[in-house]
Amino acid sequence: MIRPKIRLSISRSLILLNTVLIVMTGLTVMFFSFTATKSSIHSVADNLLGEISKSVLTKTQTFLLPAERAARSVSWLQWHHRLDADTGLETLLDYYQELLQNNAEFKAVYSGDTAGNLVMARRMPDGSLSRRYVRRQADGVHITWKHDNIAYYSEFSDTVEPLDTGYDPRQRLWYKDAVEKKGLVWSEVYIFASDRQPGITCTIPHYDSRGVLLGVTAVDISVLDLSYYLGAMQVTEHSRLFITDASDRLVALQMRDPKEVDRLFRKKLDNKVGYDVLKATDLNDPVLSAIVDAYHQRSDTTAAIRLVQQDGLLHALVIPLANDRGINLRIGVIIPDNDIMGAVHRNNYIIIGFSLFMIMLAILLSLVLSRAIARPMHQLSADMKRIEKLDLGVSEEIPTIITEIHDMQGSFDGMKTGLQNFRRYVPADLVSQLVGQKQDASLGGVCRQLTILFSDIANFTSISEHLEPEVLVQDLCEYFNVISRAILAEKGTLDKYIGDSVMAFWGAPVALDKHAYHACMAAVTAQDRLASLFRQWESKGKTRFATRIGIHTAEVIVGNMGYEERLNYTVIGDGVNLASRLEGLNKFYGTSTLVSHTTEALVRDHFEFRRVDRVAVKGKTAGVDVFELLALKGDLPVNLRKLMDVYENGLAAYFERDWKFALQHFNTVLKYRPGDGPSQVLAARCRRFMVQSPPETWNLIWECHAK
Repeated sequence: MIRPKIRLSISRSLILLNTVLIVMTGLTVMFFSFTATKSSIHSVADNLLGEISKSVLTKTQTFLLPAERAARSVSWLQWHHRLDADTGLETLLDYYQELLQNNAEFKAVYSGDTAGNLVMARRMPDGSLSRRYVRRQADGVHITWKHDNIAYYSEFSDTVEPLDTGYDPRQRLWYKDAVEKKGLVWSEVYIFASDRQPGITCTIPHYDSRGVLLGVTAVDISVLDLSYYLGAMQVTEHSRLFITDASDRLVALQMRDPKEVDRLFRKKLDNKVGYDVLKATDLNDPVLSAIVDAYHQRSDTTAAIRLVQQDGLLHALVIPLANDRGINLRIGVIIPDNDIMGAVHRNNYIIIGFSLFMIMLAILLSLVLSRAIARPMHQLSADMKRIEKLDLGVSEEIPTIITEIHDMQGSFDGMKTGLQNFRRYVPADLVSQLVGQKQDASLGGVCRQLTILFSDIANFTSISEHLEPEVLVQDLCEYFNVISRAILAEKGTLDKYIGDSVMAFWGAPVALDKHAYHACMAAVTAQDRLASLFRQWESKGKTRFATRIGIHTAEVIVGNMGYEERLNYTVIGDGVNLASRLEGLNKFYGTSTLVSHTTEALVRDHFEFRRVDRVAVKGKTAGVDVFELLALKGDLPVNLRKLMDVYENGLAAYFERDWKFALQHFNTVLKYRPGDGPSQVLAARCRRFMVQSPPETWNLIWECHAK
């Protein structure tokens, strides 16, 4: 018999069937709605894009038109001798400055004559005005300045240049174009000689009554100002505007912040002041580059461009701005599809949302209907699970009109009767507990071999007396953070914080094979990280701590201690006390980390140790060999390892009661390591024994009465 791989409940089957039918209906409606509107989207987008582009074109022409008017007015005034060099250069410059003041987009207004002289009124970066004079004389080209803001004299000062290489307006492109065209003309984008920044210039020649050329007048418009002008245009919320010339060089790019200038121009690569004009494809702007490339590749350059990007569909249109006066620009408008068709998309979202709402409503109705059919089946299934757990209580009668369900209930009732008879022979409560009951936390513990660690801060009481409470708490928390993370990283169980002390153990509640190794590893890591932390403290003038650690491995009781309303998972036993005493012995021996012989024997292949002494801690008469944990195996410097060997040789002599020979070894260690605590302690002890030898019956176990 073929068994189905997937089984569904009756209620889920009904819900699934109705949901599929409703979803298919909704998707069909949405598909036809989308298909009907999609055909008109591009037409609407093209018309709207065209109207927007015309508006931008008109505004751009409006921006450029004042420059033409100003140039023509100067030419007319000079033609009628009302404003020229004969009437006075200062009067001429006064008029130029008035033009600058009335037209914020003007960068400079100036005139060059046929003798190579030039006068200029210029707007400086701070908005003040300056006058520039270029006079060609026998000894050279004299360039002088007059600044409203005297601070500019340091940057723009008077100079004299050689006649052959000095500034000559007649050699500039704006002058030559005006003379060649014999009328008003616009230049391409170029770098202004005065400030080495890019811009465009409107120029016009002027003649005397006989038609003899007198010179050329020019009006500069900074491309930056044109970019800020575009930045002020808010076509749509996310639209972008740009202007290029016929060579695809950027004339303007929509900007609202001076910091964005690096997007438009590249600073000169030779570290000189000024910028190089960039092409649109030079920018790190894939959208702009793609639109410029698409414009050149299309046969119908007046058609809209559609570009699919990561952020969605973009509509773009590039329109020419050209005339017989030399203007040959291309104005580009980029508008995201959502800006144009946002309302249409929102309507689609509304339709989708409404369809989803109807689907959910239909699912709810299906759920109500399916529950009415499937509820008896659920009750019957629940009754079966209770029987599985030997819960043979009386079940409620299942109201149903389905014959099969009614027959099944009758069969279950018969089975209950049989099981009730059977449970008289089987301890059913025990079986039920094993099957389904979870064990709650209860008082009690088990005996298990664990490794216990205690840590403490040396002289913490005196340190705390000299620190403000807030500073003490902050430093202590930072200290606990380091040592606790080291313990947890090595799978330790943090038992408790006792004042400035930390108690932890390894091997419970989760069994850990190498619990001694992990405890020692945590101690080494903690000491290393604390040393780094204390160096930071000292650099800030803070008081450093000295951490003392004791580690011991033993059979202890671990479990829930306390009373039924409040439990603590902890360890107790003689081994716990010894670990605590080992931590305290660090103070006596001047060490940082001491471990018992039991722990050392388990991990001696992984760490560097020094046998320190044989000690009977307070409250004990039996001695225990105590070892100092120095470093990971192989990480101890060679010289220090040699000194530790000298110490242990001295300790061996000490245990042989050869006080003089032992003292020589301890003094050798102190010679090269004056602060070695164990050597100091054992050396002092040997000197005392050399004066008054201990009884022959003494077992060489040093009784330490301090905690």
